[in-house]
Amino acid sequence: MAGKEAVVFILDTFPSMNSPYPFKDSESTRLSQAKRAVINAIADQSWRSKTHECGCIVLKTGLTHHHMAMMDGIDDENALGYYFRKVARGKKVHVDLDDDVHFPNLIEFDLNRITPQTLRAISHVCSTSDESNADVMQGDLCDGLIVAADALYQRTNGKKFKRKIVLFTDAEHKVSVDGSQLQAVLDGLNKMECEVIVVGIGFDAEKDFSSNAKSSNDAGMKQEDDDDDLDQPDKITSNDAPTAEESDSNIKEEGDVDNEDMEDLKMESDSRARVKRENQMLLMSIAKETGGCVLATNGADIEDTLQRKMPSKAGRKNAQRYETDFHIAPNLTVSVRLAKMTEQCNLPSLKKGALQFDPDSGDALRDGAGELMTHDTGTLTRHFEAEQLEAGIENEVPLDMRVDAYRYGCDLIPVGKMDLAGINAAFAGDTNRSIEMIGYLGRN
Repeated sequence: MAGKEAVVFILDTFPSMNSPYPFKDSESTRLSQAKRAVINAIADQSWRSKTHECGCIVLKTGLTHHHMAMMDGIDDENALGYYFRKVARGKKVHVDLDDDVHFPNLIEFDLNRITPQTLRAISHVCSTSDESNADVMQGDLCDGLIVAADALYQRTNGKKFKRKIVLFTDAEHKVSVDGSQLQAVLDGLNKMECEVIVVGIGFDAEKDFSSNAKSSNDAGMKQEDDDDDLDQPDKITSNDAPTAEESDSNIKEEGDVDNEDMEDLKMESDSRARVKRENQMLLMSIAKETGGCVLATNGADIEDTLQRKMPSKAGRKNAQRYETDFHIAPNLTVSVRLAKMTEQCNLPSLKKGALQFDPDSGDALRDGAGELMTHDTGTLTRHFEAEQLEAGIENEVPLDMRVDAYRYGCDLIPVGKMDLAGINAAFAGDTNRSIEMIGYLGRN
Protein backbone atom coordinates (compact mmCIF):
# COMPACT_ATOMS: atom_id res chain seq x y z
CA MET A 1 0.00 0.00 0.00
CA ALA A 2 1.27 3.44 -0.87
CA GLY A 3 2.66 5.46 1.99
CA LYS A 4 1.44 8.82 0.70
CA GLU A 5 -2.23 9.78 0.64
CA ALA A 6 -4.13 12.28 -1.50
CA VAL A 7 -7.61 13.17 -0.28
CA VAL A 8 -10.08 15.60 -1.82
CA PHE A 9 -12.97 16.65 0.40
CA ILE A 10 -16.21 17.89 -1.20
CA LEU A 11 -18.37 20.13 0.98
CA ASP A 12 -21.99 20.87 0.10
CA THR A 13 -23.17 24.41 0.98
CA PHE A 14 -26.73 24.29 -0.38
CA PRO A 15 -29.10 26.30 1.89
CA SER A 16 -30.49 23.07 3.33
CA MET A 17 -27.06 22.54 4.94
CA ASN A 18 -27.90 25.48 7.23
CA SER A 19 -30.61 23.40 8.90
CA PRO A 20 -30.02 22.59 12.58
CA TYR A 21 -28.13 19.37 13.24
CA PRO A 22 -29.38 17.50 16.33
CA PHE A 23 -26.09 16.69 18.01
CA LYS A 24 -25.87 16.68 21.81
CA ASP A 25 -28.48 19.46 22.08
CA SER A 26 -26.06 21.90 20.46
CA GLU A 27 -27.04 24.79 18.18
CA SER A 28 -24.83 23.58 15.35
CA THR A 29 -25.92 23.18 11.74
CA ARG A 30 -25.28 20.47 9.21
CA LEU A 31 -22.68 22.67 7.53
CA SER A 32 -20.84 23.57 10.74
CA GLN A 33 -20.61 19.92 11.76
CA ALA A 34 -19.40 18.92 8.28
CA LYS A 35 -16.79 21.72 8.32
CA ARG A 36 -15.52 20.59 11.70
CA ALA A 37 -15.15 17.04 10.39
CA VAL A 38 -13.27 18.26 7.27
CA ILE A 39 -10.87 20.48 9.24
CA ASN A 40 -10.10 17.80 11.82
CA ALA A 41 -9.61 15.16 9.11
CA ILE A 42 -7.15 17.43 7.28
CA ALA A 43 -5.32 18.17 10.53
CA ASP A 44 -5.09 14.43 11.23
CA GLN A 45 -3.60 13.88 7.78
CA SER A 46 -0.93 16.53 8.43
CA TRP A 47 0.00 14.95 11.76
CA ARG A 48 0.30 11.49 10.29
CA SER A 49 2.77 12.46 7.57
CA LYS A 50 4.19 15.59 6.00
CA THR A 51 3.84 13.95 2.57
CA HIS A 52 0.04 13.62 2.70
CA GLU A 53 -1.88 16.03 0.48
CA CYS A 54 -5.42 17.33 0.84
CA GLY A 55 -7.78 19.55 -1.11
CA CYS A 56 -11.34 20.75 -0.71
CA ILE A 57 -14.09 21.61 -3.20
CA VAL A 58 -17.07 23.69 -2.10
CA LEU A 59 -20.37 23.14 -3.92
CA LYS A 60 -23.09 25.68 -4.75
CA THR A 61 -21.06 28.88 -4.41
CA GLY A 62 -21.71 32.26 -5.99
CA LEU A 63 -18.07 32.41 -7.08
CA THR A 64 -16.30 30.12 -9.57
CA HIS A 65 -12.65 29.34 -8.89
CA HIS A 66 -10.95 25.99 -9.49
CA HIS A 67 -8.09 24.58 -11.53
CA MET A 68 -10.30 24.32 -14.63
CA ALA A 69 -11.66 27.88 -14.33
CA MET A 70 -9.30 30.22 -12.51
CA MET A 71 -10.65 33.62 -11.47
CA ASP A 72 -8.55 36.77 -11.67
CA GLY A 73 -7.75 38.34 -8.33
CA ILE A 74 -7.81 35.07 -6.36
CA ASP A 75 -4.16 34.41 -5.56
CA ASP A 76 -4.32 32.06 -2.58
CA GLU A 77 -6.47 30.58 0.15
CA ASN A 78 -6.50 33.85 2.08
CA ALA A 79 -8.47 35.53 -0.72
CA LEU A 80 -11.01 32.71 -0.69
CA GLY A 81 -11.33 32.96 3.07
CA TYR A 82 -11.90 36.71 2.74
CA TYR A 83 -14.69 36.07 0.23
CA PHE A 84 -16.54 33.76 2.62
CA ARG A 85 -16.04 36.19 5.50
CA LYS A 86 -17.66 38.95 3.45
CA VAL A 87 -20.65 36.71 2.72
CA ALA A 88 -20.97 35.79 6.39
CA ARG A 89 -21.10 39.52 7.28
CA GLY A 90 -24.13 39.93 5.04
CA LYS A 91 -22.58 41.23 1.82
CA LYS A 92 -24.82 40.58 -1.18
CA VAL A 93 -23.50 37.74 -3.32
CA HIS A 94 -23.15 38.01 -7.08
CA VAL A 95 -24.02 34.65 -8.59
CA ASP A 96 -21.78 33.67 -11.49
CA LEU A 97 -24.03 32.20 -14.21
CA ASP A 98 -21.58 32.29 -17.13
CA ASP A 99 -22.36 29.30 -19.36
CA ASP A 100 -18.92 29.51 -21.00
CA VAL A 101 -17.19 28.60 -17.72
CA HIS A 102 -16.42 24.94 -17.11
CA PHE A 103 -18.28 23.70 -14.03
CA PRO A 104 -19.41 27.05 -12.57
CA ASN A 105 -20.33 27.72 -8.93
CA LEU A 106 -17.51 25.63 -7.48
CA ILE A 107 -14.63 26.83 -5.31
CA GLU A 108 -11.52 24.69 -4.95
CA PHE A 109 -8.80 24.74 -2.32
CA ASP A 110 -5.94 23.21 -4.31
CA LEU A 111 -4.81 19.65 -3.67
CA ASN A 112 -1.39 20.12 -2.11
CA ARG A 113 0.64 19.90 1.08
CA ILE A 114 -1.43 21.01 4.04
CA THR A 115 -0.92 24.54 5.35
CA PRO A 116 -2.47 26.47 8.26
CA GLN A 117 -3.78 29.03 5.73
CA THR A 118 -5.88 26.32 4.09
CA LEU A 119 -7.39 25.24 7.40
CA ARG A 120 -8.21 28.84 8.35
CA ALA A 121 -9.82 29.52 4.97
CA ILE A 122 -11.97 26.38 5.14
CA SER A 123 -13.14 27.37 8.61
CA HIS A 124 -14.78 30.48 7.03
CA VAL A 125 -16.74 28.50 4.40
CA CYS A 126 -20.44 29.35 4.53
CA SER A 127 -23.50 29.06 2.33
CA THR A 128 -23.41 31.77 -0.35
CA SER A 129 -26.86 31.05 -1.78
CA ASP A 130 -30.41 31.37 -0.50
CA GLU A 131 -33.84 30.18 -1.54
CA SER A 132 -34.05 32.89 -4.22
CA ASN A 133 -30.99 31.84 -6.22
CA ALA A 134 -30.11 28.33 -5.01
CA ASP A 135 -32.03 26.57 -7.78
CA VAL A 136 -30.38 28.57 -10.57
CA MET A 137 -26.89 27.83 -9.28
CA GLN A 138 -24.93 25.01 -10.83
CA GLY A 139 -22.06 23.28 -9.05
CA ASP A 140 -23.96 20.21 -7.85
CA LEU A 141 -22.42 17.09 -6.32
CA CYS A 142 -21.78 15.48 -9.74
CA ASP A 143 -19.88 18.57 -10.92
CA GLY A 144 -17.85 18.52 -7.71
CA LEU A 145 -17.04 14.85 -8.17
CA ILE A 146 -15.81 15.47 -11.74
CA VAL A 147 -13.56 18.38 -10.69
CA ALA A 148 -12.23 16.37 -7.72
CA ALA A 149 -11.40 13.40 -9.96
CA ASP A 150 -9.60 15.64 -12.45
CA ALA A 151 -7.63 17.32 -9.64
CA LEU A 152 -6.49 13.92 -8.37
CA TYR A 153 -5.47 12.85 -11.87
CA GLN A 154 -3.57 16.07 -12.61
CA ARG A 155 -1.76 15.97 -9.27
CA THR A 156 -1.06 12.26 -8.70
CA ASN A 157 -1.04 10.58 -12.11
CA GLY A 158 1.95 8.24 -12.30
CA LYS A 159 2.79 8.72 -8.61
CA LYS A 160 2.36 6.34 -5.71
CA PHE A 161 -0.57 7.73 -3.77
CA LYS A 162 -3.50 6.21 -1.96
CA ARG A 163 -6.40 8.30 -3.24
CA LYS A 164 -9.76 9.14 -1.70
CA ILE A 165 -12.68 11.47 -2.37
CA VAL A 166 -14.84 12.28 0.67
CA LEU A 167 -18.21 13.94 0.02
CA PHE A 168 -20.23 15.66 2.77
CA THR A 169 -23.82 16.32 1.70
CA ASP A 170 -27.45 16.09 2.72
CA ALA A 171 -28.31 15.37 -0.95
CA GLU A 172 -31.23 17.80 -1.00
CA HIS A 173 -30.31 19.81 -4.10
CA LYS A 174 -31.27 18.88 -7.63
CA VAL A 175 -28.56 17.16 -9.64
CA SER A 176 -28.04 17.20 -13.38
CA VAL A 177 -26.57 13.88 -14.48
CA ASP A 178 -24.77 13.22 -17.75
CA GLY A 179 -24.67 9.42 -17.67
CA SER A 180 -21.84 8.92 -20.16
CA GLN A 181 -19.68 11.63 -18.60
CA LEU A 182 -20.24 10.30 -15.09
CA GLN A 183 -19.44 6.74 -16.17
CA ALA A 184 -16.18 7.93 -17.79
CA VAL A 185 -15.23 9.66 -14.51
CA LEU A 186 -15.99 6.53 -12.49
CA ASP A 187 -13.90 4.43 -14.86
CA GLY A 188 -11.04 6.88 -14.36
CA LEU A 189 -11.40 6.69 -10.57
CA ASN A 190 -11.25 2.90 -10.75
CA LYS A 191 -8.05 3.07 -12.80
CA MET A 192 -6.55 5.35 -10.13
CA GLU A 193 -7.87 2.99 -7.42
CA CYS A 194 -9.67 5.92 -5.82
CA GLU A 195 -12.58 5.18 -3.53
CA VAL A 196 -15.49 7.57 -2.94
CA ILE A 197 -16.65 7.95 0.65
CA VAL A 198 -20.05 9.59 1.03
CA VAL A 199 -20.94 11.08 4.42
CA GLY A 200 -24.71 11.34 4.05
CA ILE A 201 -26.33 13.73 6.51
CA GLY A 202 -29.84 12.51 7.32
CA PHE A 203 -29.48 9.41 5.12
CA ASP A 204 -31.67 6.38 5.79
CA ALA A 205 -29.14 3.62 5.13
CA GLU A 206 -25.42 3.05 4.78
CA LYS A 207 -23.35 0.47 2.94
CA ASP A 208 -19.66 -0.43 2.66
CA PHE A 209 -18.62 -1.73 -0.76
CA SER A 210 -14.88 -1.95 -0.12
CA SER A 211 -14.88 -5.76 0.12
CA ASN A 212 -16.94 -6.47 -3.00
CA ALA A 213 -16.11 -3.56 -5.31
CA LYS A 214 -16.72 -3.91 -9.00
CA SER A 215 -13.89 -4.13 -11.46
CA SER A 216 -13.29 -1.19 -13.76
CA ASN A 217 -14.52 -3.20 -16.77
CA ASP A 218 -18.06 -3.58 -15.46
CA ALA A 219 -20.50 -1.37 -17.31
CA GLY A 220 -23.61 0.28 -15.96
CA MET A 221 -24.54 1.39 -12.47
CA LYS A 222 -27.67 -0.55 -11.49
CA GLN A 223 -28.88 -0.51 -7.89
CA GLU A 224 -29.01 -3.84 -6.06
CA ASP A 225 -32.47 -5.20 -5.35
CA ASP A 226 -31.83 -5.57 -1.63
CA ASP A 227 -30.41 -2.08 -1.12
CA ASP A 228 -33.77 -0.31 -0.98
CA ASP A 229 -37.41 -1.21 -1.35
CA LEU A 230 -37.82 1.75 -3.70
CA ASP A 231 -38.73 1.65 -7.39
CA GLN A 232 -35.56 1.28 -9.45
CA PRO A 233 -34.86 3.42 -12.55
CA ASP A 234 -33.56 1.79 -15.72
CA LYS A 235 -30.30 3.68 -15.36
CA ILE A 236 -28.78 6.09 -12.89
CA THR A 237 -30.45 9.45 -13.13
CA SER A 238 -31.44 12.08 -10.64
CA ASN A 239 -34.56 14.21 -10.60
CA ASP A 240 -35.88 12.81 -13.91
CA ALA A 241 -39.27 12.11 -12.37
CA PRO A 242 -42.04 14.67 -13.00
CA THR A 243 -42.31 17.45 -10.49
CA ALA A 244 -44.90 17.38 -7.75
CA GLU A 245 -46.90 20.09 -9.52
CA GLU A 246 -47.04 18.04 -12.74
CA SER A 247 -48.02 14.80 -11.04
CA ASP A 248 -50.71 16.41 -8.91
CA SER A 249 -52.06 18.91 -11.44
CA ASN A 250 -54.91 16.65 -12.55
CA ILE A 251 -56.10 15.75 -9.06
CA LYS A 252 -55.81 19.07 -7.23
CA GLU A 253 -59.18 20.52 -6.43
CA GLU A 254 -59.91 24.17 -5.87
CA GLY A 255 -60.43 25.21 -2.29
CA ASP A 256 -59.94 28.10 0.01
CA VAL A 257 -56.61 29.91 0.35
CA ASP A 258 -55.55 28.02 3.48
CA ASN A 259 -56.08 24.60 1.88
CA GLU A 260 -54.14 25.64 -1.22
CA ASP A 261 -51.22 26.86 0.89
CA MET A 262 -51.19 23.58 2.80
CA GLU A 263 -51.21 21.63 -0.44
CA ASP A 264 -48.34 23.74 -1.80
CA LEU A 265 -46.30 23.08 1.32
CA LYS A 266 -47.05 19.36 1.11
CA MET A 267 -46.02 19.22 -2.56
CA GLU A 268 -42.80 21.10 -1.80
CA SER A 269 -41.99 18.69 1.01
CA ASP A 270 -42.76 15.67 -1.18
CA SER A 271 -40.58 17.08 -3.96
CA ARG A 272 -37.61 17.56 -1.61
CA ALA A 273 -38.04 14.07 -0.20
CA ARG A 274 -38.05 12.62 -3.72
CA VAL A 275 -34.91 14.58 -4.66
CA LYS A 276 -33.12 13.33 -1.56
CA ARG A 277 -34.25 9.74 -2.17
CA GLU A 278 -33.06 9.76 -5.79
CA ASN A 279 -29.74 11.35 -4.85
CA GLN A 280 -29.19 8.71 -2.19
CA MET A 281 -29.66 6.02 -4.82
CA LEU A 282 -27.22 7.83 -7.12
CA LEU A 283 -24.56 8.19 -4.41
CA MET A 284 -25.02 4.58 -3.34
CA SER A 285 -24.29 3.46 -6.90
CA ILE A 286 -21.25 5.76 -7.19
CA ALA A 287 -19.83 4.38 -3.95
CA LYS A 288 -20.45 0.82 -5.13
CA GLU A 289 -18.80 1.46 -8.51
CA THR A 290 -15.61 2.77 -6.86
CA GLY A 291 -15.45 0.31 -3.97
CA GLY A 292 -16.19 3.06 -1.46
CA CYS A 293 -18.95 3.42 1.10
CA VAL A 294 -21.91 5.49 2.22
CA LEU A 295 -21.89 6.55 5.87
CA ALA A 296 -25.25 7.65 7.29
CA THR A 297 -25.27 10.34 9.97
CA ASN A 298 -28.51 11.44 11.58
CA GLY A 299 -27.69 13.03 14.92
CA ALA A 300 -24.38 11.16 15.37
CA ASP A 301 -21.01 12.90 15.54
CA ILE A 302 -20.02 13.35 11.87
CA GLU A 303 -16.33 13.39 12.74
CA ASP A 304 -16.55 10.10 14.64
CA THR A 305 -18.54 8.58 11.78
CA LEU A 306 -15.85 9.52 9.25
CA GLN A 307 -13.09 8.08 11.45
CA ARG A 308 -14.55 4.63 10.88
CA LYS A 309 -13.05 4.87 7.37
CA MET A 310 -10.25 7.38 8.06
CA PRO A 311 -8.97 6.62 11.59
CA SER A 312 -6.92 9.40 13.21
CA LYS A 313 -4.78 7.11 15.36
CA ALA A 314 -2.61 5.74 12.57
CA GLY A 315 1.03 6.76 12.94
CA ARG A 316 0.93 7.82 16.57
CA LYS A 317 -0.07 6.52 19.97
CA ASN A 318 -2.06 7.96 22.84
CA ALA A 319 -4.15 9.89 20.32
CA GLN A 320 -7.48 9.29 22.04
CA ARG A 321 -9.44 12.50 22.27
CA TYR A 322 -10.84 13.57 25.62
CA GLU A 323 -13.56 16.12 26.19
CA THR A 324 -12.31 18.88 28.44
CA ASP A 325 -12.73 22.58 29.25
CA PHE A 326 -10.74 25.42 27.72
CA HIS A 327 -10.57 28.35 30.15
CA ILE A 328 -10.05 31.44 27.98
CA ALA A 329 -10.80 34.06 30.64
CA PRO A 330 -12.68 34.29 33.95
CA ASN A 331 -16.24 33.08 33.43
CA LEU A 332 -15.45 32.26 29.79
CA THR A 333 -15.05 28.52 29.15
CA VAL A 334 -15.66 26.44 26.04
CA SER A 335 -15.80 22.68 25.62
CA VAL A 336 -13.02 21.23 23.44
CA ARG A 337 -11.38 17.92 22.67
CA LEU A 338 -7.88 17.23 23.91
CA ALA A 339 -5.43 14.75 22.40
CA LYS A 340 -1.73 14.11 22.90
CA MET A 341 -0.01 14.17 19.52
CA THR A 342 3.63 14.70 20.51
CA GLU A 343 4.44 10.98 20.79
CA GLN A 344 5.19 9.33 17.50
CA CYS A 345 4.68 5.63 16.95
CA ASN A 346 8.05 4.39 15.63
CA LEU A 347 8.09 1.10 13.79
CA PRO A 348 10.96 -1.31 14.44
CA SER A 349 13.58 -1.25 11.71
CA LEU A 350 16.52 -3.40 10.68
CA LYS A 351 19.92 -2.75 12.24
CA LYS A 352 22.23 -0.89 9.91
CA GLY A 353 25.92 -1.66 9.57
CA ALA A 354 28.88 -0.74 7.36
CA LEU A 355 30.78 -3.52 5.64
CA GLN A 356 34.54 -3.80 6.19
CA PHE A 357 36.73 -4.21 3.11
CA ASP A 358 40.30 -5.33 2.61
CA PRO A 359 42.32 -2.19 1.73
CA ASP A 360 44.51 -4.09 -0.72
CA SER A 361 42.11 -6.39 -2.57
CA GLY A 362 38.93 -4.44 -2.00
CA ASP A 363 37.06 -7.64 -1.05
CA ALA A 364 34.59 -7.71 1.85
CA LEU A 365 36.16 -9.10 5.03
CA ARG A 366 34.72 -12.17 6.73
CA ASP A 367 35.23 -13.53 10.22
CA GLY A 368 36.17 -17.09 11.19
CA ALA A 369 32.56 -18.24 10.83
CA GLY A 370 32.35 -16.90 7.30
CA GLU A 371 30.04 -13.99 8.23
CA LEU A 372 30.57 -10.54 6.81
CA MET A 373 32.39 -8.18 9.16
CA THR A 374 30.60 -4.86 9.81
CA HIS A 375 30.99 -1.66 11.78
CA ASP A 376 28.17 -0.06 13.73
CA THR A 377 26.80 3.11 12.16
CA GLY A 378 25.48 6.29 13.70
CA THR A 379 23.75 9.48 12.63
CA LEU A 380 25.30 12.89 13.20
CA THR A 381 23.07 15.92 12.67
CA ARG A 382 24.57 19.41 12.67
CA HIS A 383 22.68 22.69 12.66
CA PHE A 384 24.01 25.87 11.09
CA GLU A 385 22.76 29.44 11.00
CA ALA A 386 20.96 29.79 7.69
CA GLU A 387 21.95 33.37 6.91
CA GLN A 388 25.65 32.78 7.52
CA LEU A 389 25.56 29.46 5.70
CA GLU A 390 24.27 31.23 2.59
CA ALA A 391 27.25 33.56 2.89
CA GLY A 392 29.61 30.57 3.01
CA ILE A 393 30.25 30.74 6.76
CA GLU A 394 29.64 27.49 8.67
CA ASN A 395 28.66 28.77 12.09
CA GLU A 396 27.09 25.90 14.06
CA VAL A 397 24.14 26.72 16.33
CA PRO A 398 25.04 26.15 20.03
CA LEU A 399 23.16 23.45 21.93
CA ASP A 400 21.55 25.95 24.29
CA MET A 401 20.03 27.76 21.28
CA ARG A 402 18.27 24.69 19.86
CA VAL A 403 14.74 23.42 20.56
CA ASP A 404 12.75 20.43 19.35
CA ALA A 405 9.80 21.06 17.04
CA TYR A 406 6.81 19.10 15.82
CA ARG A 407 5.48 19.36 12.30
CA TYR A 408 1.99 20.78 11.79
CA GLY A 409 1.24 20.76 8.08
CA CYS A 410 4.15 22.62 6.45
CA ASP A 411 5.10 24.46 9.66
CA LEU A 412 7.35 23.41 12.53
CA ILE A 413 5.98 24.21 15.99
CA PRO A 414 8.79 24.62 18.60
CA VAL A 415 8.15 22.78 21.88
CA GLY A 416 10.65 23.25 24.70
CA LYS A 417 11.53 20.61 27.27
CA MET A 418 9.52 22.39 29.96
CA ASP A 419 6.55 22.62 27.62
CA LEU A 420 6.85 18.92 26.78
CA ALA A 421 7.05 18.06 30.48
CA GLY A 422 3.86 20.04 31.04
CA ILE A 423 2.10 18.19 28.22
CA ASN A 424 3.15 14.83 29.67
CA ALA A 425 1.97 15.90 33.12
CA ALA A 426 -1.41 16.94 31.75
CA PHE A 427 -1.97 13.43 30.41
CA ALA A 428 -0.53 11.63 33.45
CA GLY A 429 -3.91 11.20 35.16
CA ASP A 430 -7.32 10.20 33.90
CA THR A 431 -9.25 13.11 35.42
CA ASN A 432 -9.14 16.89 35.73
CA ARG A 433 -7.75 17.49 32.25
CA SER A 434 -8.18 21.07 31.14
CA ILE A 435 -6.52 23.89 29.21
CA GLU A 436 -6.18 27.39 30.58
CA MET A 437 -5.10 30.59 28.86
CA ILE A 438 -2.60 32.22 31.23
CA GLY A 439 -1.48 35.18 29.14
CA TYR A 440 -0.72 36.64 25.75
CA LEU A 441 2.52 37.50 23.95
CA GLY A 442 3.14 40.22 21.44
CA ARG A 443 3.77 39.32 17.82
CA ASN A 444 7.37 40.45 18.06
